[in-house]
Amino acid sequence: MDCYTANWNPLGDSAFYRKYELYSMDWDLKEELKDCLVAAAPYGGPIALLRNCWRKEKAASVRPVLEIYSASGLPLASLLWKSGPVVALGWSAEEELLCVQEDGAVLVYGLHGDFRRHFSMGNEVLQNRVLDARIFHTEFGSGVAILTGAYRFTLSANVGDLKLRRMPEVPGLQSAPSCWTTLCHDRVPHILLAVGPDLYLLDHATCSAVEKLCEFNCNIRAPPKQMVWCSRPRSKERAVVVAWERRLMVVGNAPESIQFVLDEDSYLVPELDGVRIFSRSTHEFLHEVPVASEEIFKIASMAPGALLLEAQKEYE
Repeated sequence: MDCYTANWNPLGDSAFYRKYELYSMDWDLKEELKDCLVAAAPYGGPIALLRNCWRKEKAASVRPVLEIYSASGLPLASLLWKSGPVVALGWSAEEELLCVQEDGAVLVYGLHGDFRRHFSMGNEVLQNRVLDARIFHTEFGSGVAILTGAYRFTLSANVGDLKLRRMPEVPGLQSAPSCWTTLCHDRVPHILLAVGPDLYLLDHATCSAVEKLCEFNCNIRAPPKQMVWCSRPRSKERAVVVAWERRLMVVGNAPESIQFVLDEDSYLVPELDGVRIFSRSTHEFLHEVPVASEEIFKIASMAPGALLLEAQKEYE
């Protein structure tokens, strides 16, 4: 029975998490993921990489290559990038690739690299340039949020029906926030950002401070590369997955955490029921062990799954 639960890791007293391999990646990457812009579509969708992203040490004459792969690393498309510098990539709910440029233009490509259309995020974004961008999903469709060089946010909640919204100014923001993301609450997109030790929530009219609900000390001085939620419907212990260069940490409300060693540079993709983790060589899945699976291995369990497992053992 131990072999079935060998990769189960407890988080507190109420939940277990496990990580297992989905695929061995078939791609042959010549560069590390950290040297590329990366975008992975949800629900096990395709992966887009933009190599040679105008890094200062690269030659200006070398054009980057936009490549699209399946979740297992099979090549779907490859095209030479001939437009301006790209700040961020992201997939829409219709599996269209959105490429946000430094000048505020957004170029839209299909799954196989075919150009669909383009649109602009407005004159203010064009004048102040794009520092950072996020592609997010709401019940209205897929949206784009922009942080400009003036440290102001502009967003559109639905790129299919483009309506630009300039968010309120953040008090005392004189540099880019240490981190930020988009949230949708009461059918309205918000921006959550961190400025030093303070958290702010921006909606269409106000900027308000946010109360901190819990805190966990990771005891790691370096800032993480990524943070994503890891949960499933009826989850007993919702968790946050935090990734550094060679370490992965799962943190919840419990005082303990789960830690994994990463052999390669990895990228996290939040899913409805867990988190996908892919690198140059593997594609893994991290999730909370369902209650039905836990009941199989309880002492003297009469759960249907436990009876089926005993019957299978007798058959062997």
